[in-house]
Amino acid sequence: MHISPNGSNLEALQVLITIVTEYSANIHSSYLNRSEAIASYVQHLLPKLRYQLPFLSVSQKDCDHLTSIALMEFFPKIHINRNTAKSIVHGSITLGGLAIPNIHTVQGIDKLHLFLSHLTLQDYTGALIAIDLSFIKLISGSQQFILNEDPSEFRWIESGWMTSLWDFTHRARIQISYPNHWLPKPARGKRHISCSLVPATSIKRKRVENIELLLNIPPGHYTVGHNNSGWETPTTRGQNWSLNTGKS
Repeated sequence: MHISPNGSNLEALQVLITIVTEYSANIHSSYLNRSEAIASYVQHLLPKLRYQLPFLSVSQKDCDHLTSIALMEFFPKIHINRNTAKSIVHGSITLGGLAIPNIHTVQGIDKLHLFLSHLTLQDYTGALIAIDLSFIKLISGSQQFILNEDPSEFRWIESGWMTSLWDFTHRARIQISYPNHWLPKPARGKRHISCSLVPATSIKRKRVENIELLLNIPPGHYTVGHNNSGWETPTTRGQNWSLNTGKS
């Protein structure tokens, strides 16, 4: 398993590609019947992938690429056309589907299980997850539990394990109840003002983030404008100072 400190999944993805490529080559030259081929996919390939996926942040596109490599040789063994629609491949048996597990969905379910289990146990891993969750809530500036918000409104937050779980729970329409969770509060004597960014690229937003954390400015307690020199300048409402964050 390859876990990079910077959150990159490139090395881990190459390992997963090697696993599915070897499986594809082995099943291509085999004489498995339909039942045996299904068993090889569900009981041999899928557990190998599930062992690593909960600790990674593999995108839907990369998961589809992994699946396509394996299914190209798997489908002929179970007498299914290679161009069969995904809705049939991964659909429920009761609705006429094949119920073949979707790797991206499996990754999300395993991540959710990992997330809830460790937060419930309150062990060392649970403490690390809580720290990551608190950091995301801090830089988002949201006054709601962040995993129940729409992630498309916070695309400037750096991608990682927690944001991958967040995206999955939103797509699956899962609401998480987390009692006594921490929320960022405005500093004493200041009121919280909703963030107004124009226009907000990830690089610009990151600069403002760093200023917030450095100067202990409440998240979202600023507006963004442009001065005569063409520099982007966030200013707090009701305050007498301003900072330059770089050219727009």
